Amino acid sequence: MASRSGDTDIDPNAVLRSLGYPEPANVEPVVGGWDTATWRFATEDGCYHALRIYRSPDRAPAAARERVALQAAAAAGVPVPTVEAFGAWHDRPAAVLGWLPGEQLVRCAQRKPWTILRLSRQLGQLQARIHAVPVPEALREGAPSYWLVRAGGGAEFDVSALEAAGISSDTFVHMDFHPLNVLSDGRTITGVVDWTNAAAGDARADLAWTTTLLRIAPMPPSRLMPLFKAVRWLFYLGWRRGYESLAGPIPDLAPFMVWAGTVFLREILPRIDEPQVWATERDLEAMRRWIARWKKRAGIM
Repeated sequence: MASRSGDTDIDPNAVLRSLGYPEPANVEPVVGGWDTATWRFATEDGCYHALRIYRSPDRAPAAARERVALQAAAAAGVPVPTVEAFGAWHDRPAAVLGWLPGEQLVRCAQRKPWTILRLSRQLGQLQARIHAVPVPEALREGAPSYWLVRAGGGAEFDVSALEAAGISSDTFVHMDFHPLNVLSDGRTITGVVDWTNAAAGDARADLAWTTTLLRIAPMPPSRLMPLFKAVRWLFYLGWRRGYESLAGPIPDLAPFMVWAGTVFLREILPRIDEPQVWATERDLEAMRRWIARWKKRAGIM
């Protein structure tokens, strides 16, 4: 897979040398997150690793939070990449992480639809486990401001409805937890990646974000798309039941659903033409209707 065209100014070999990897082999770009450019490479011992470089120097605070989040999650037994090196390249934060086995959970579900109920339940249980991890003190600084207004899409949101519901910063949250950021070998979940938005946050916001992506996010093209669309509701129910089996009933998310839908729409609009987004105008219109329904339910004008 290719990296984004805006990453052509980055020499991954030079970055790796600066981080203490003088002779990397098989350096190949992969599609990273919206915030980062990513390469996969091998070392002399035959092990694979990921080089991740943030696309903007102003994302340094987010990079520092991601490092803290990965270390906290690993200490709690959550399957995450190990942080092997951390530094900067031309003022952009850079890190080398261990490469996890498996493929994106959504790909597993598309290829093996009979695994959907088991894997979706595991997905919910894993999110509940993450929420039970003690919040690192380093993530509390600046919360909740840094996660309420997501930088990726320049989103702004009237948080008065959330303030009325009481905004918390007492839960360890991934804030981008969905089947594209979770890996599986087809039997079990093997890892959670892309902790760029990890925060000391509100579990309801994290759950609303996951709900939004499970219910209405555009899906990658597949010959099994009609089947996958038909069972999407089952996947959502499996995730929800898995979460509640460990954490108890999910509370009312209505105002947080408006927040999640609004931020997601504003983040995806500038990236509508990027290959990993998969969205069409029909998808965007469905998102707008989704937001309107949740506004009505939350009593937000």
